[in-house]
Amino acid sequence: MKTTQTQASQPSPGAPQESPPIMKFLVFTDLAGSTHMVESLGDAAAAEIFAHHDRIARNLIERWQGREIDRTDGFFLIFDRAVTAVGFALAYHEALRDLAATRKVEISSRVGIYLDEVRFVQNSPEQIARGMKQVEVLGRAVRLAERLMDMGEAGQTLLTRPVLELAISAAKETPFTERPFKWVSHGEYTLSKLGPTLEICDIGDPDLAPFSTPESPILGDSLSGLSIPGEQLWIPRKNEEIPGHPHWVLKRKLRRIGDQSDWIGVHVKTGDRRVFKITSEPEQLKMLKREVAVFRLLREELGDRADITPIHDWNFDTPPYFLEMGCTEPMFLDDWAEAQGGLDQVPLETRLDLMIQVATTLDAAHSVGVLHKCLSPKSVQIQLDHKGRPHPRLCNFGYGAIARPERLKDIGISTAQMKIPTLFNAQLGVSELALYLAPEVQKGQVATLQSDVYSLGVLLYQMVIGSFEVSTTGYWQERMSDKVMRDLISDLVDSDPNKRLMRPLWVVEQLQNMDEKRSVLAEQAQALENQRIQHENDLKAAVSQAQTYRNAVLVLAFLLIAAVGGLGLSIYAGTQPSKPSQPTTTGIHQPKP
Repeated sequence: MKTTQTQASQPSPGAPQESPPIMKFLVFTDLAGSTHMVESLGDAAAAEIFAHHDRIARNLIERWQGREIDRTDGFFLIFDRAVTAVGFALAYHEALRDLAATRKVEISSRVGIYLDEVRFVQNSPEQIARGMKQVEVLGRAVRLAERLMDMGEAGQTLLTRPVLELAISAAKETPFTERPFKWVSHGEYTLSKLGPTLEICDIGDPDLAPFSTPESPILGDSLSGLSIPGEQLWIPRKNEEIPGHPHWVLKRKLRRIGDQSDWIGVHVKTGDRRVFKITSEPEQLKMLKREVAVFRLLREELGDRADITPIHDWNFDTPPYFLEMGCTEPMFLDDWAEAQGGLDQVPLETRLDLMIQVATTLDAAHSVGVLHKCLSPKSVQIQLDHKGRPHPRLCNFGYGAIARPERLKDIGISTAQMKIPTLFNAQLGVSELALYLAPEVQKGQVATLQSDVYSLGVLLYQMVIGSFEVSTTGYWQERMSDKVMRDLISDLVDSDPNKRLMRPLWVVEQLQNMDEKRSVLAEQAQALENQRIQHENDLKAAVSQAQTYRNAVLVLAFLLIAAVGGLGLSIYAGTQPSKPSQPTTTGIHQPKP
């Protein structure tokens, strides 16, 4: 499916009217195998099915508040919200599956969803009369969105990570599907030679969507250069030594967030391993400074702790700026779970023990006025002890908030150009973490300690279910049969922060006392069951007694009726007149004379 863009002309009478750039969600669809359908069914039958398809699609476009821009082998649509764009895509795939089953034909579509700025051009009546569309959509995003759609297979919905996170976060209030869904990340891709790398994700029915890995992935190592004054552009690559940090060589790229890339680095002489967060951007540098400041405050207040990842060194003077922190292998909680064959393969007891340790560390941070704000699997490192048992370490406090920033000055930490957020200025703009953000933070309200409690609840739910792809949206309670655990998670992820548990330490206490609570609950249930059984037995006895009484009453009534009946007959007989007696004839045999 290819589109063309009409270039805006100079303003003149009858010229098209062009809008300023505006952020929109662009959706491209493309019917797979349409040519084969025409060849196999014939023009008339195929045209009838295509018409049916268009009616279905346009009904869904209207239902999900989309706007049709173009129609060729598929549709080019515009949506105002991620949740409606994703909702349309999932409903569209489901409708095509129903159509295929009803008509007994093979019909499916690929879908791509992209977020970026576009410009709308309203064509003049003269241009429309010459065959042009009423509205044209201009911008590089149109080409990139179509290219994203082309990367997918039939039945697949590809979308960028920000679109996915915005849709999932909005689903707390506006569910985009009533069916189970699954999403996966395919990693970083580039949609154009000079464009940035983007994390491409996939969403769909867990059992029916293909979730195929798109072709031609290009990691962004060569596209995120760091400018060093007086030198050529330095690009972080594998086996590159970090400028200004001798003997430390980059070995493996972990991830990229905006203008920051995270790497595992190895000291070529000692073999020591560290995680390096590298950037050249001043705004990202402020975050690195903030992370160091929060760590130093935690160490000053709590001492050296094995459950908080240490920061060993940093360079904030000249680019490339970096932060050097402790490294574990495997790295983060989700990496460790994947190495075990999947989170669901880890014993539940181990998963809950990890959550107890995470909650304990989070409570310690809260006790000195530090709010994490980014609690997720990527903020929990896993360290194995000498027996191979996993222990979590909390890290990535770069987005954290501090209740009393003046405390930093007390311990000699300068906050110049750092912008340490307080609890009343702690907004977060990282789309990949939206799944773990409390509803009030999603709405732009201030974050509080209860916001961390919400994130803890989401992470606990994922650990219990055994998947980092589920969320506490929709009817999540239906997946949990354990009432005690379900009630605990409900107290953590309540939409009202005032109704959530106040401290992570209370979560620890409840997790540690789960078996006792279950026993109490089982005893209560047994007591209720005993009461029910006793009540049923009492009822049966009462019914039996009533039946016996009823039978006795019936016998007495029968005897009474019989007695009354006999008496009545006697009375009746006594009241009748007597008949006259007849003479008795006696036969005497007389001998004949």
